[in-house]
Amino acid sequence: MRRGLLEACALFALGLVGALAGAGVWGLVGDGDFRRHLGVLAIVVALLLTLTGGGLQMGRDSTHDGRAFLGVGPERENATGGKGLTALGIFLFVGIPLLVTGLLLMA
Repeated sequence: MRRGLLEACALFALGLVGALAGAGVWGLVGDGDFRRHLGVLAIVVALLLTLTGGGLQMGRDSTHDGRAFLGVGPERENATGGKGLTALGIFLFVGIPLLVTGLLLMA
């Protein structure tokens, strides 16, 4: 559970940093309210993360060939098991908070 929450915090922070960077560029290119730009981009990032399911996880199946080529044994999950967040977890713990943050910034 801790790993999933850390992943959610990291995705939320990366989403906000991406929205901040985009809002800064948008502010340099055109006129407008920085807060409103940040709100719109936070909503866009929330929707993209929700639709892609985060997209930061690399499936274990996709690493088998590379690990075998390098002569490294298979990955082992730790004793607590479990991978990070599922798509539902990303929606609940990343998408909704980013969406609410974006709506509050636009208000």
